[in-house]
Amino acid sequence: MVVKRNLSKKRYIVAGIITFIIFSFGVMLGLILDYERLDYLDARGNQQEINYRSLQLQYLYLSDIENTNESCAMLRAALTDSIEDLSYSLELFEAYEKDTTINEKQYEAVARTYLLDNIRYWIFSQRTKKVCNEDIINILYFYSKDYCNICHNQGTILTYFKAKLEDDILIFPINVDLTEKEDFIKLLRLQYNITELPTLIVNDEKYVGIVSKDELARIICENSKNKEKCLI
Repeated sequence: MVVKRNLSKKRYIVAGIITFIIFSFGVMLGLILDYERLDYLDARGNQQEINYRSLQLQYLYLSDIENTNESCAMLRAALTDSIEDLSYSLELFEAYEKDTTINEKQYEAVARTYLLDNIRYWIFSQRTKKVCNEDIINILYFYSKDYCNICHNQGTILTYFKAKLEDDILIFPINVDLTEKEDFIKLLRLQYNITELPTLIVNDEKYVGIVSKDELARIICENSKNKEKCLI
């Protein structure tokens, strides 16, 4: 009987050790994957920083070109490339955001980086629209993941229009959960008097609360020179 008990204890010990090893391996693998993704995101962020500086120089250079048609064609091409790059990076960040065990401070840094990328390209898009009279719908989307349980509904509606209109509509999400960490959000909230969520700024006009699909279609139609963009 003593021998059987000893064998049982050994089996439990061995099973425990194996379980611990498997668990530890899983945790380590998760951490390694997270840090690899962080390094990749950092690299993408650095690339975007270089791209944006290039866009700034292009804008300064093109602003001195007398031929507006030529300069606007070049600006349009540069903006298209930058928005495509930003869209890909944001999709990658959102996928990363759903499944991560990364350090909170590191994650916060990544979140702020992509927030600022949105704001910077929004500013560039606004300037291009103004100078070239471009028929683009710019939307700032103020939302919160922590304090707005209806914001995801607005996000779904915006996703629908983005899929339909593609590059004719540019949507720049602003996560107000980062307000205390990023002063630029405070500036935007003050400028547009953002007190409720969600709030949309469509070509500088403010719309508070959930903007329905039909209502947003009407707004987009009214702000479009090409009525083929109208989805109503």
